[in-house]
Amino acid sequence: MAAEFKECLRKEEKLLIRTVALFLRVVVFILGVGIIGAIHVSTETAFGFYPEIPHGYELETRESAEETKEHPSPSANKQSVVLQLRWEPQFQFAGYYAALWQGYYEEAGLDVTIRSAFDETGNIRQATEEVQAGRADFGVGAVDILFANENGKPLSVVAAIFQRSAVAYYRLEETKVNNVVDLLDRKVARRHLDLLDVELQAMLIAEGIDPVQLPYTDKKRSFTLEDLTSRRYEIVPSYLDSILLEAREAEVAVSVLRPLDYGIDFYGDSVFTTVKLTQEDPEMVEAFRKATLQGWRYALENPLEMATLITESFEHTRIDQGYASGHEGDDYFMYPSEFLEYNKFQAQQVMELTYYPVVELGNLHPFRWEETHQALSRLGLITKPLEMNSFIFDYETLEQETQQQRQQRLLFLLRLGLLLLIGFLLVAATSRREAHRMEKLFQKEREENSRKEALMIYQARMAAMGEMVAHIAHQWRQPLNNLGLVLANLEDAFRYDELDEDQMNRSVNHSRRLMKRMSDTIDDFMQFANPTLQPDYYEVKLAVQEVLDLMEARLRAYGVQVSLEGDDKITAYGHRNHFSQAVFNLIANAMDALAEHQPSDPSIKVGIEKDPPWIILSISDTGGGIHPSIAEQIFEPYFSTKPEKQGTGLGLYMTKTIIENSLKGQIHWENHQQGVTMIIRMPEKKEGKLDDGKENRTHDRT
Repeated sequence: MAAEFKECLRKEEKLLIRTVALFLRVVVFILGVGIIGAIHVSTETAFGFYPEIPHGYELETRESAEETKEHPSPSANKQSVVLQLRWEPQFQFAGYYAALWQGYYEEAGLDVTIRSAFDETGNIRQATEEVQAGRADFGVGAVDILFANENGKPLSVVAAIFQRSAVAYYRLEETKVNNVVDLLDRKVARRHLDLLDVELQAMLIAEGIDPVQLPYTDKKRSFTLEDLTSRRYEIVPSYLDSILLEAREAEVAVSVLRPLDYGIDFYGDSVFTTVKLTQEDPEMVEAFRKATLQGWRYALENPLEMATLITESFEHTRIDQGYASGHEGDDYFMYPSEFLEYNKFQAQQVMELTYYPVVELGNLHPFRWEETHQALSRLGLITKPLEMNSFIFDYETLEQETQQQRQQRLLFLLRLGLLLLIGFLLVAATSRREAHRMEKLFQKEREENSRKEALMIYQARMAAMGEMVAHIAHQWRQPLNNLGLVLANLEDAFRYDELDEDQMNRSVNHSRRLMKRMSDTIDDFMQFANPTLQPDYYEVKLAVQEVLDLMEARLRAYGVQVSLEGDDKITAYGHRNHFSQAVFNLIANAMDALAEHQPSDPSIKVGIEKDPPWIILSISDTGGGIHPSIAEQIFEPYFSTKPEKQGTGLGLYMTKTIIENSLKGQIHWENHQQGVTMIIRMPEKKEGKLDDGKENRTHDRT
């Protein structure tokens, strides 16, 4: 009866192992087919068909330091992009020209045209209007971005170059102004719908003053130092402190009111585009952003060089466009030497506005834009709410969404794989339920010793297989993530025309190595779980390493440092898979102790040495040790210190049974200062005999 019962359990165990292994191999096969298929599709597209790259708008003649050189026509694989400035060329826009002249835009696959705010007839182009109308892809703006966002196509800020506004309000030093309220008694230069006036209004509102108390002027041209010295106005606005430069040259003492001093903290020059472009081509927008910031970094680290290049490149166009700064005719004529000094002065102001290198170039803080939006709402200048998620360009978020869309291509195969994996886990769960069922059967047949042992061995092995399934699932996470990265890299390489045969081969080989790793995990599982009938010689260290490999992911997740020491050539005689199960049980027990005790340096040390005719295996942990009160019980069946339903209480009992009965050895333990050491003695050779005089345990301290 007992022999038939054992044989029945053995057959059922073999069937379960084969079923689990079959499920795992089918999952690996399906994943492999999906990945190789995706690589094939990507490769076919890359080497067989090229999607047409849409060209941008008709490009104007490019002004640069090398304008005498012949410009080659844009390459077919470069994307044409137009950047619209908010004023004429000067150091205010040095970073964009640096990105163009240093080749950063070209390296990003972009053929960029930088357009002045003034056309050939002297009419000004509004950057926001040009971008919303599709005549430019990117623009440079500030609070006007929020105004345009109110009534036109939704806009998105890509990078804030000036971390604070370049607007300031100047007065002669002799004109006393102690606070904003004093402005009511002064002649303040204001123009209706002037962007330079917005922050003045915000300052007045912040002090509880209605801006309508200060009248507007009908002056069309820019405000200059002459407006102050002639007493036409007592307070005039200025951008990038241009009046300060005039005052220094004329040796006139002036004072300044800055909005920031009154809590008005608007961003200055910022790069923007349409929300539509950020959604349709986020990679291009990100490439433009990175190249632009690289250009600004170069300009800020080489200000004299860039000031000189800008002067040499645009000195003639600036003289021809005297109207560009609001002056008329000869009173704005600026010699090249003056233009150079002007750009050097602007370089100093721009350095202060960017806060470079203290603040990261292009830094965007949603809260500040929200505060600016609320300030404009209080002025009644805008009414619509701000959609911050789309207003601030966040490539990482968009890339995550894109990655999710890419992964849909393999979803149908992955779903099938997951269904099979679920089936695999259900089999494991069934195994555990079967273990509980067999436990009840064992209780009924307790009087039959052979039947009792068979049931307990089966139950323990089923529980161990359940734990092993969890380890395999954990072990597969990293290769699955790596397979996903392979696909993403292929997609990126194709999108940027970088996919070649060499990369394709590397990707295929890498994918195959990952799948082999997953397949090897199944082989290790089969080696561990497959019952053997005949003992044989086996390499002890190799058997231990295979168990550690199966448990690697969980050990790493728990932060456990594992060391394995011993001669690779040490062999023992017995059932290898029984030995592996005993080692698995002891290491799992050590992990549980470490998780409960939570030492600062969780570690497990495994040592292998020869003591003829024995092989000594020691497994030491830092999990706190075994308390003397339970010292006599740890090897008893159904004894466990774990919470109910979290352990069968058979792990150490079965380990002791396997070592003594199957391996013809013995096990004992010793507490040390930080934990416990489990020591196994096994025969080195077939004729080794058990030393009956050895106690099953020793302990010295807890």
